[in-house]
Amino acid sequence: MKKSISNVISNYFYLLLLQLGNYVVPLVLMPFLVIKLGVYHFGLLSLALAVNMFLRASTSYGFDLTGVKDVRECLNKGLDISSTFCEIVSAKVLIFIISAIVVIFFVPIVNSSVEFYQLCVLYMAVVFGEALFPVWFYQGIQDMKSVTILKLLSRFCYVAICILMINDPDDIYIVPLSEGICSVIIGGLSIWLARKRHGIYLALPTVHSIKMKLVLSWDVFISKIAVLFYTSFNTIVLGFIAGPSVVGFYSIAERLYMALRELLNPIIQALYPFLVDKHSQSQHMFNLYSKRIFLSLLILMSLIAIFLFSIKDLVLSLLTKDNIGVTREVLMIFCLCLPFSLGAYFSTLLVISNKAKILSKITFLTMIVNLALVVPFTYFAGAVGLAICFLIVQVFHFIMQIYYNREVLK
Repeated sequence: MKKSISNVISNYFYLLLLQLGNYVVPLVLMPFLVIKLGVYHFGLLSLALAVNMFLRASTSYGFDLTGVKDVRECLNKGLDISSTFCEIVSAKVLIFIISAIVVIFFVPIVNSSVEFYQLCVLYMAVVFGEALFPVWFYQGIQDMKSVTILKLLSRFCYVAICILMINDPDDIYIVPLSEGICSVIIGGLSIWLARKRHGIYLALPTVHSIKMKLVLSWDVFISKIAVLFYTSFNTIVLGFIAGPSVVGFYSIAERLYMALRELLNPIIQALYPFLVDKHSQSQHMFNLYSKRIFLSLLILMSLIAIFLFSIKDLVLSLLTKDNIGVTREVLMIFCLCLPFSLGAYFSTLLVISNKAKILSKITFLTMIVNLALVVPFTYFAGAVGLAICFLIVQVFHFIMQIYYNREVLK
């Protein structure tokens, strides 16, 4: 038990550092980009990034949950992990190839902007890097130290390149290009580490084994994609209705919200292997720990929401001087969203309990609610309307998750 808790704490620390690299480091870069690129080009970059988030989720395919579970179960049963490793990496690379084809041929049909198309193509390097990066493997074996250090180095290199090389809006392409190069290098190094340090034997898996991995992760994949239809999709809708400049103002507040919300992820990811083990040992212990963790996370996010609300003006004054009123109103609404942003935690409980189909049902219904609201709210109230729509959808999703996890949480 003490060893399990020690592993959770160690994993949490390195996952927290990883999350800081993924969200806080770009957040520090944000005011620099707004100044150098201007709000219009920052909004254009945010639109391309919103599209890229769909592609990253497609390539991830839910293996960030099912992959961890598969690795953990192999370890508990004393089975070799190499075949699972190769099957998942191969499946992700295959999905990347399909995604790249879609971007190259489909994006020009939807949006005629040459700048937007070029940004989307360049961002594909980031998707490839994410396909190679087996964070699910290191999380499953509870050894996050090495890959966290590598990932942080890549994030700092990315920021340094941007600061040194970006001087005006014409340099916008440096952002996806530098991030993509760093991402691919780290992805390759992390696979090399898995082979060198953890004895992973690399071999091309069979088509059938890849297909089975995709089939088993299908429900989680659908839930991940559905989530994007009430997050990143909203940014795309705002861009079509109000233009890149409004997206720029909205994205400043959204990235602040996302950076704080994503602080949950290292906690959830660190606890995930621990909860998998508890579920395999005793349903009672699993329920007990799940409820305690839920209440702790709810209190934590409520306190963070109050803190952000109290310092919102100071934070925004440091990030932007343009049209701070709209960004301020959007950020106030996002503060209200924080206590309801526990979807990732509830999702892990459902996956551990082998209820991935219910997870798909919840996210699908949430997506439908969002699709019904997003266009009219955005059309009549712009960025503020979109933020209100997001709050309504978050509350709906929270209630649904509570309902379907009621047996665990009671």
